[in-house]
Amino acid sequence: MGLPEPARGYLTGVANNPRSGWLEYFGLPEDIDEWTIEDLRGLVVTPAPAFPAESPETKLQVTLADFRGYLESVGNPYRYLTANRPVAGGCNGDGGTSSSTQDTPSLAGVPEICFRNDFDLAQPDTFAFFSPPEQPHATMVMLERLTQWLDQVELTLLNEVSTRSDGFFEALESYDHLSQQVALGRSQIEALRLRIRALEVNLVEKSLSLPRLVRQRANTAALHAKLRLVHAVWRTQPTIQQLLAAGDFPGALELITSSQQLLDTELRGVTALSHLGRGLAETKALIQDMMNKDLLQVALGYELEHGAPLMPVEALASELDLRLSPLALGLLRLRVLHDALRALQDQLKKDVRALIKRRLQELLEAHGEASRPTDAAAAAAATAATASAAAAADGVPASDAAAADGSEPKVVDGGETVKPAKKIMDQLRELSLDGFEAVMAGVVAPLMVLLRRAAAIHTALKKALAASLATSVTSQADGGVEEEEDAAGAYAKQVEQQSAETLQAVCELAHERYARLLKVRKEVHTKLPLTLFVRVNRVAVEFIRDVQHLCGQPCHALGTELQQHANAFLDATHAEAARKLEAIVEVEQWKQVDIPSDYQDIVGSLVRKQVPKIQEAELLKLRENDAADKATAKELIVDGSAYKAVSSGLLLLSMVTHYLQCLANLQTVSTHVAQKLPALLKLFHTKAYQQVLMAGAMRPDSAGLKSISAKHLALSSQSLGMFLTLMPHIKAVLAAYVPEAQRSLLKEMDSATADYEEHQQQLFSKFVSILEERRREHVKKLAEALAPSEDRRRPETSACIKAVVDDIVKMHKTLQPLLTRHQLHAVFTQVLASFDAGLLASYQGLDCGPVFTRQCIVQDVHFVRTEVDKLHLVPNVFPELVKFAQALTLHQ
Repeated sequence: MGLPEPARGYLTGVANNPRSGWLEYFGLPEDIDEWTIEDLRGLVVTPAPAFPAESPETKLQVTLADFRGYLESVGNPYRYLTANRPVAGGCNGDGGTSSSTQDTPSLAGVPEICFRNDFDLAQPDTFAFFSPPEQPHATMVMLERLTQWLDQVELTLLNEVSTRSDGFFEALESYDHLSQQVALGRSQIEALRLRIRALEVNLVEKSLSLPRLVRQRANTAALHAKLRLVHAVWRTQPTIQQLLAAGDFPGALELITSSQQLLDTELRGVTALSHLGRGLAETKALIQDMMNKDLLQVALGYELEHGAPLMPVEALASELDLRLSPLALGLLRLRVLHDALRALQDQLKKDVRALIKRRLQELLEAHGEASRPTDAAAAAAATAATASAAAAADGVPASDAAAADGSEPKVVDGGETVKPAKKIMDQLRELSLDGFEAVMAGVVAPLMVLLRRAAAIHTALKKALAASLATSVTSQADGGVEEEEDAAGAYAKQVEQQSAETLQAVCELAHERYARLLKVRKEVHTKLPLTLFVRVNRVAVEFIRDVQHLCGQPCHALGTELQQHANAFLDATHAEAARKLEAIVEVEQWKQVDIPSDYQDIVGSLVRKQVPKIQEAELLKLRENDAADKATAKELIVDGSAYKAVSSGLLLLSMVTHYLQCLANLQTVSTHVAQKLPALLKLFHTKAYQQVLMAGAMRPDSAGLKSISAKHLALSSQSLGMFLTLMPHIKAVLAAYVPEAQRSLLKEMDSATADYEEHQQQLFSKFVSILEERRREHVKKLAEALAPSEDRRRPETSACIKAVVDDIVKMHKTLQPLLTRHQLHAVFTQVLASFDAGLLASYQGLDCGPVFTRQCIVQDVHFVRTEVDKLHLVPNVFPELVKFAQALTLHQ
């Protein structure tokens, strides 16, 4: 009979105990030999009772009873050892702890491989380490070493276990204490549970019946309300179909929205209604498509499938409001009205382009401007014309279209060569003015119908949106959802702005197309007379005003083109006027001409700060010198002064009148006129200066004059003087039309005035130089004439002074009928001042010693003064010369 397993374990532990004594291993005192049998009875190890066979389910349940046998076997020795534990640090009978520790074998000699976690001798590498294949004889030695190493490890482990045995028993002690506490707590919990169960049965269950019934009643009421909502949702479906059949889209959308709101909130999770939500969404999408289509058809006035009619139909505002309002409100509720407006804008633009293209082609064909080949060529020519019309109306340049297929002849069946039809833009350019106005009237009339429809659409949408906003305000006052109403109001304002932008875009497109057609005629219109150009301009301005009245905002495309048109017209007018004026001044003979009475009317209007009212045809006759049947005059009265005129001066006056008429009829070119008119005046000044003062008129290729006489100078001065008098009045007329911000342009008129004044002063100086030159020639023999002589016994006026006086009188006689009194006075003031200084110098240079000479000087001065006084030029003639004569002594 062998030992039980616990006993074997004890013996193995004793055999391998690293401690030096048995008593130390069992923790017995050194005086064990003095103990009695009774003392050792408690130390006898009883074999562990056999455990009954247990089922797998029982093994899984661990209770306190499972540890009862262990506690009984260990409890008494443990309690005894605890009570009789030796003092820490004491030594046992075999030499103490220190000696046993010292006897513990070291693990330094054990290979590292033995301490690895994956140590397995069955692995080939590990086995080869302990039994190398090349040393088969060393296998036994290695096995002995392995056994030794294992013993060392085991002894080390036993040493560690014996060292930590105190901690083990302390753990057992704490475990026993905790077991007692757990048992006590378990018993308390069991008692509490029993008491709580009794209280629940006696007090709680009976009291909970009433709240349970209340909750059940509330749940039943909620279920009833849900069922009523489900019933209401189901009942709305036939109503939605009826509203759709009646065309009441807002009402149908109202029911759909309320039903979807219930399905998303109150009836969320009701699986029986899941298909209903999808059906409502599909119905809503169908309504949206139907309303979009109906909105476009009602707004445009025709079926989209059939296309736009040849001529647009006038829209009735009341009918459009009635039919468009529910559709707009429905789309507004869906928040998709902006998409419908975008599609409407695109379709309106498309209709405008197609209408202008079609009407332009039809009207040009109706006016017979395009050549129409016959027979087989007709079809090819018509096709070419149609393609050209499409390209022209779509903005393709005429030059590109002509280069495409308009420059080469086409060969049709039969070998006959036919010249292709003219392109639309070429036909438009070659139209007469009446024909062009008829074509534009035929295009503008249906175009305005289309634009009025667009304006009526915008008005109807504004009314519908205003009604929607009023409804939103009312519902908000009644306690509606404020945030949703604010969002709806913001969206309505956004849609209204988009509607206004749609109308603006359509009107801008109409302006662009009109401007494009007008641009083709720019070169033709710049050559028109002013009245005809103004007529074309006024038609375009009326179109701009009508469109702006519909749109409510200005459109700039056509206005910009009209401005360019007017500028080009004025540039062409100025270029032609400058060319003609330069040519006339070049051949001007500087002779006085008769002045038609119309020029006096022109001058009278300018003096009154008014634009002359003379008809352009009459003005043209004046410019062409074709006014033989008109009453004439010799002078022009300007501010009380009479001016003689030459042909170039009258031409310039008629041109100035034409410029001012352009200013009055085309007020957009006011700044342009303010620049061109001074330039024209300066051109006359420059050419007149070259021809008269610089003697350009004496060239054979020019006027061919033999000389530049005082008469020529006087008439040139008269022309300059007339315009100098008129310039302040011309400037005042310009200032009335030039904007305040552009008044600085009027400084050019001041510059022209300064040029004219300087030019006239140079002409006056020329008169002085002519007389001064003659005077110097005459006084060369003055000393000889005044010297004493046997032939002359009495003093008398010298012939030199008589010649000087004759020159003055002749010059006065020449200039008096030509110059104004002011000009004449200015000229002779300078002449007399120059003569006073020149004659004084001449007399002072004489030998005044002889009495006869002094008497002759006095006689000459008296003669000069007397004769010049007769001309009534200035009150005090030759003052310095008179002083000199008075200072002379006439006696010895």
